[in-house]
Amino acid sequence: PGLAASMETIKFAVPPKFTFSEAEVRLDDPLASKCKAKLLEPVDVTLDLDGTSLALTKVDLSADLREGVLRIPDLTLELLGGNGSAVIGVPLQGEPLLFDLDASVSGVQVREIAKLTNADAAEYLEGTVAANYAGKAGATTAEFNGGGALEINEAKLYKARFFGPLWDFLRRTATGLRGDQKQEVDLKYRLSENTLHADELILETALAQVLSKGSYDFDKDYISIDVRANFKGPVGLATAVASKALEIHGEGPMDDVKFGMKNQIVGGVVKGGAAVVREGVGVAREGAEVIKDGAGAIRDRAGDAAETLRPRNLLNRSRE
Repeated sequence: PGLAASMETIKFAVPPKFTFSEAEVRLDDPLASKCKAKLLEPVDVTLDLDGTSLALTKVDLSADLREGVLRIPDLTLELLGGNGSAVIGVPLQGEPLLFDLDASVSGVQVREIAKLTNADAAEYLEGTVAANYAGKAGATTAEFNGGGALEINEAKLYKARFFGPLWDFLRRTATGLRGDQKQEVDLKYRLSENTLHADELILETALAQVLSKGSYDFDKDYISIDVRANFKGPVGLATAVASKALEIHGEGPMDDVKFGMKNQIVGGVVKGGAAVVREGVGVAREGAEVIKDGAGAIRDRAGDAAETLRPRNLLNRSRE
């Protein structure tokens, strides 16, 4: 029943055709049956995952059924502008149906991913994704329990969920940053209990490196994340003064994440950063006062010297 239910999420463009070998069917114990199978030609498939339809093209595989487990050692396919491969082990009994998955993708286009969930922003997004996952998997994200890594190269994410609000916040603090700058993203993650745990999320541009750690709850559509921003160059007065303490916390629904200095989040507005900037401006004013005092002393001394060198004074001294 579990296998049959999971197959309902898969739709073939045309019925697949297999060749079979080493088949042995056990009517007295069906789980003891065995065989090998191979697709005669690649097929196109639509996969329904939590209500989102994902097109998989040129799917090719072989399968080996032994001891109640269907093993797929060489699945290959194309998706979202890139390529994927996987090794899968599917037990033929158990509720819910969970299977072992070791998968990787490369060349996947950020814009194509966005079209699945956020079509309005898709035209503004760029980047190429490579990722891997190893662990348990199922028909919904709640059934995944494993982890892996993800990287996005040559990315423009300033209109994406989460990344857009984060860049808006950073640009208010560091005036030289621009959201349309190319970015590189590296993520180490875990999936468990319908939650994505970002153990390490690095977002890097030519002017900034942003280090993050947090989690995203799929059920509640809620994110909580801590961010530390390190700036690499002259990107504005606010940055020059506040960069030492630019530790940020963000939380809220994915489409409305509020960012602010730790413990000082008020509607996404930074209070702590403004205080640091004011303090820096105060220090600058004090420095200006010192310079002004020094300039005054120099003027006084120059005036005395001028009085001494005037011809009238020299003449009076000679008469004495």
